[in-house]
Amino acid sequence: VNVDRGFLKPVADVFIEGDNKSFGRKSAQFMVEKLGGKGKILILEGIPCTVNTDRVTAAIEVFNAAPGIEIVGQQATNWNRQKALEVTEVLLQKAPDIAAIWASDDDMALGAEQALREKGRDKNVWILGGAGMKDIVKRVMDKDPMYPADITYPPSMIAAGMEIASSVLSSAEPKKVMRCIPQHLMIDVELVTPENAQRFYFPES
Repeated sequence: VNVDRGFLKPVADVFIEGDNKSFGRKSAQFMVEKLGGKGKILILEGIPCTVNTDRVTAAIEVFNAAPGIEIVGQQATNWNRQKALEVTEVLLQKAPDIAAIWASDDDMALGAEQALREKGRDKNVWILGGAGMKDIVKRVMDKDPMYPADITYPPSMIAAGMEIASSVLSSAEPKKVMRCIPQHLMIDVELVTPENAQRFYFPES
């Protein structure tokens, strides 16, 4: 059972992944709606791969459909907090009047936040990350204006993968069981808002 990122060759019996196109689309739709359809934004990308491509392509399609949204900076920060800090510092110098940052990952969002604070730009700019980091979900739940929402990247895919593997391995006829299991499962993502954040907050995790 392979989870999250697919192999280049068909090695796995079952592949489970999150819906990265939905991740990009839903998060971008929230950003457009919160901005009232207009504003300058930055885009922070992850590591070049299909996961990043699906998220960014879907998000940009939404942004391009809103004529008032202007992407004034876009760069890869490799899902890394320090890299996001450094890149955001540079982008802020080139685009001083942004309204929001689409960070596509919570680690990168935290790096972008640090850059905003160091530049004294943290009062009028907000960030949308992603993946449901506990600390970010808590801030959404507490209505922190820096993080009005987040988007999940379902950790339930790990549990689903373990459940499938154990059910096959414990079966008396594993080959027969495998014929009934889909080879590719895609789990949807969900927008986290102050209204539903409690569902996604696990303080002991």
